[in-house]
Amino acid sequence: MSVSIVIPAYNEAKNIATVLLALHDIEPVAAIIVVDDGSQDRTADVVRRFMDTEPRLRLIRQCPNQGKGAAMVAGAKQAPTDVVLFLDADLVGMTSGHVRALVLPILAGQADMSMALFRQGRVITDLSHIVTPGVSGQRCLRWSQFQDAPGLREAGYGAEMVIQQHARARDMKIERVIWQGVTHVTKEEKLGLGIGFFARLHSDVQIVRWFVRALWARWSHSKRQGISWS
Repeated sequence: MSVSIVIPAYNEAKNIATVLLALHDIEPVAAIIVVDDGSQDRTADVVRRFMDTEPRLRLIRQCPNQGKGAAMVAGAKQAPTDVVLFLDADLVGMTSGHVRALVLPILAGQADMSMALFRQGRVITDLSHIVTPGVSGQRCLRWSQFQDAPGLREAGYGAEMVIQQHARARDMKIERVIWQGVTHVTKEEKLGLGIGFFARLHSDVQIVRWFVRALWARWSHSKRQGISWS
């Protein structure tokens, strides 16, 4: 059994090479699919350079920008395997060992979805995964179980909230995998304090909005199934 890796990317020319390098020697990986979601920098050029030496690497370009949820769906639809691993394009400190640990519970049939939680990377990203673990963008799952998650394509930065509540509504087993020493580049570091703050605020609003909508969808599903919701 193998896995396909899907990486949504928007203006990540400075960061995505680090992620692609960490994936170079990982088995069993059938495809590494980068979805360039309307980037205005050279993200696609960086990916193409890696394609010269990485036959598993594929590039999908969306124009204009359609949001993270749409990029995730576009990549998963092109995946040659049902098992899909979603990774952010701005990870720092990720190794092949981290990836294998996240994939193993799914390939071994021990869980329906696994999610990575940062620890001992940086305080700001550690705290985010301690307080709101559902925002983690690093997840491995079977796409056939999530392709009908209500609103996933439209959710933007709220995509993880949709996936999380879809899994809980169907009583799926979720495995939490600790990633020691991993963090990611913050929006403030990418865009500067001012623009980065408002970009973060925009993404947080999307997350909260879709968290509420996903909770409602979960409650509705549970009610239709006649089961207790908790």
